[in-house]
Amino acid sequence: MESIKLISQKGQTVGLLIFVVFALCVSGCSTSKSNQGTTNTLDAIKQKGYMVFATDGAYPPMEFTDENNEVIGFDIDLGKAICEKLGVEYRSLITDWEGLIPGLVKEKYDAITSSMNITEERLKSVDFVPYFHMGELIVVGAGNPKDIRCLQDLVGKTVAVQTGTTNENMARSVEGANIRLFSTFTDAMMEVASGRADACVLDDVVAKYYMIIKPGVYEIASDVFFEAPIGIAINKEAPELTQAIEKILDEFKEDGTYDSIAEKWFGSDWN
Repeated sequence: MESIKLISQKGQTVGLLIFVVFALCVSGCSTSKSNQGTTNTLDAIKQKGYMVFATDGAYPPMEFTDENNEVIGFDIDLGKAICEKLGVEYRSLITDWEGLIPGLVKEKYDAITSSMNITEERLKSVDFVPYFHMGELIVVGAGNPKDIRCLQDLVGKTVAVQTGTTNENMARSVEGANIRLFSTFTDAMMEVASGRADACVLDDVVAKYYMIIKPGVYEIASDVFFEAPIGIAINKEAPELTQAIEKILDEFKEDGTYDSIAEKWFGSDWN
C-alpha cells in the first residue's frame, strides 16, 4: 500500500478511494471462505441443498459404474446416507484418480469417497475421516502360471498397478519388478487377464469381489501383506464438515446403518 501513500497532493482523494474499495473487496472476498464470515462449508452445503462427492468410479465394489452408467458401490451408498443425515441431496462427480486431491484443494467438490488410503503425504493436503480398513495383496491370472506367492516373487515379473496409489508404492518396493502404470485399476486388471502382466497389487476387498464376478479369470496369490485405513477426504478449510461427518459415522456404527451398507456389498461375513 506504500504506492498509494506516495500519490501527489492532487491525487490524495483518488488514492483514498482506491484504498477503501480495495479494503472492501478483500473483506467481502474473505468472509465467504473463512469461518469468520456468515457461512462455512457445512452451512454452504445446507444452503445450496446438495453435497458433491468426487470419486474415480472404477474400484468395485467400492465405487463403479453399472450397465446404466450410474455410479454405485459401498462408498456411494455411504455418501448417500451421510447426505440424508445432513438433509441434503447427494451428488457424485467422477474424476481421474490423480486429480482427486488437487480438485478438492481447489474446492471443486465437497469431499472424496474413492477408497483412498490415509497417508502422511496426503494428510499434508487434506483431512480425512477414517471409515474402512483394507489390506493389500497380489492377484494373478487363473492357475498362477508364474507361481507368485509373495512380494519377493515379483522380482523380474511385470506388475500392473494404478498410478498414484499405495498399491503402486508397494509394488515399487520390490527391487527388480517391472512396474506398468495405468490410470485406472480396471485397466491394470485387464493386463493380468490378457497375460500382458504377471500380477496386480490391489486391496483385498476388491480382489475378493473380482473372484466372484470374474470366476476362472483371476486368482488371489498371496496373503495380505499390508493393512491401512481409508478415509473420506475433506478440505482442510472445512473443519466443521469434518466434525459433522465424524459424528454421523459414529451414529451409523451405533444404529446399524454402517453394517447394513457393508453387508449389501461385502456379504454377511464382511467383518
